[in-house]
Amino acid sequence: MLAVTIDVIDDRDETQRRTVAAMRISRTSGPYAICAYEIGAVEDDDGFVTATSCVVEIRGRDDVWSVVENACRAIQSVERDGI
Repeated sequence: MLAVTIDVIDDRDETQRRTVAAMRISRTSGPYAICAYEIGAVEDDDGFVTATSCVVEIRGRDDVWSVVENACRAIQSVERDGI
């Protein structure tokens, strides 16, 4: 599982750090070149929750950025299109 947290730090003051979004990405298929992932994301103070899934082609052993990129796109698509 990958855990992604987005924090905002106002005026570069660490004491003002606040989390604005968090995402959990869990692989639901085996370690193959193309993997399926379940994604859950929480945004803003209202606790808006989005859940979806996506399929990602893994280009290399540690291609974590492709997984995160595709998860972000899947979440954006759900939020934009409501599907």
